[in-house]
Amino acid sequence: MYPLLNIDKKSQVDLLLRCANAYLQLPPKLKAQAKGLHKLRQTTRHLLSLLPIEGYAQARIKKVIQASNKIRDLDVLLWDVLPHLPDELRVLEAQVQPRLIAIRCGMDDEFKNDLQLELLPEITSCLVAYPHVLQAEFSLVSQLKRPQISDLEKQFQKAKKQLVLLDIENTQVHKLRLKIKRIRYQVGHFFPEQTEFLMRLRSLQDQLGEFHDYDQADKMMCKYSDLDELMLVKVRKFLAARQQNILAQVRRKLAAEKTALSGFCLAEG
Repeated sequence: MYPLLNIDKKSQVDLLLRCANAYLQLPPKLKAQAKGLHKLRQTTRHLLSLLPIEGYAQARIKKVIQASNKIRDLDVLLWDVLPHLPDELRVLEAQVQPRLIAIRCGMDDEFKNDLQLELLPEITSCLVAYPHVLQAEFSLVSQLKRPQISDLEKQFQKAKKQLVLLDIENTQVHKLRLKIKRIRYQVGHFFPEQTEFLMRLRSLQDQLGEFHDYDQADKMMCKYSDLDELMLVKVRKFLAARQQNILAQVRRKLAAEKTALSGFCLAEG
């Protein structure tokens, strides 16, 4: 078990620090670890969405996400992708799971050491050594840079237009997903009464999240599964098909929304 860090209960990053400490104290049960890491990452992203991009505090807090990306990808592969492989590929779960779990545990030990010895002390330093900088950054967002709901809607519409491009790459889909997630966190924080907008954001974010899960599963299988080439090709073909199916569903949905909106505008005119 890891010792608890001393937390300033009045700090604006208290929730993140508490969530991180809770993760450090979790028992070595894989599904509990996966759930705890997911909550830590969600809390971190929520906080990041309220800070100026590339600000002093954001640059340090973002490291929590960057340092845990591969662990999260392995969690999704282990618990969300492998159990839902088609029947002809289900035998692979038992074949690759022990190796993936061992790799995940090694990565997690390293992440927890970094979290305890480097990442959390850096974040805490924002409160102790540079409280005026952190407060200024929060004030910048909450007062001077408070987003307008119309601007957030425009950002969402722009992201949707980019998603229908035929030659869009997987990395671009991922970046758009993160933009939509940031918009959702901002709407939820500043405009919680916008329930319909939040539902639209969440729905699209979830679909793009599933797309990203299969994309990362492909990378994890290639790097860590140790499968023979023939079997790996079969798995990658399945994962690619799932990605294309999800993207096709997203585009059909966006096209239907655009058609419905056009019809509404004509009727109003």
